[in-house]
Amino acid sequence: QFIYAATVIRYVSSPRHNPLYRLEVIQGLLPVKDDRPYAQLDALYIDILSEVEDVKTVLQILGVAYVYPFNKDSLGVNELEEFMQLSPGTVQLLLIDLLSVVDASDNNKPIKFLHASFTDFLFDPSRSGQFFIDPSKMHGEAAYFCISAIEFYFLYSTRPGDTSSISA
Repeated sequence: QFIYAATVIRYVSSPRHNPLYRLEVIQGLLPVKDDRPYAQLDALYIDILSEVEDVKTVLQILGVAYVYPFNKDSLGVNELEEFMQLSPGTVQLLLIDLLSVVDASDNNKPIKFLHASFTDFLFDPSRSGQFFIDPSKMHGEAAYFCISAIEFYFLYSTRPGDTSSISA
């Protein structure tokens, strides 16, 4: 599987981790006997996500980033942070341990999932287990953030010629 090999190379090459340790982890992940077609890849994804510090927020970021493109335009990292009411730099900081599966290096570009198999994994509860992202829940989260953004706009914006804020 090319996807597995490419992900392993990116995983082992992480600048934040010891490559020899990471290689040992990979060797320990190889399933002894598992007939599922993506067993090795799923084990790798589970290990990668297990190392994340704030997994709840990371899964929320990934879920909203994936479901957000209501139209053709996705949010850049900076816009996603603003949309989700996160401090600047939060997305890149939280996704630093996911460099082997996502790219969030450019603040002006959307989070890029490096292969469709990772999103397939995240949205399949039988594969991802505790890391499952429920698409309907993420649509609800995105709707919540949209309503919050609209509310913020109306509470803190001013009308032309008006110097007072609109009050609720």
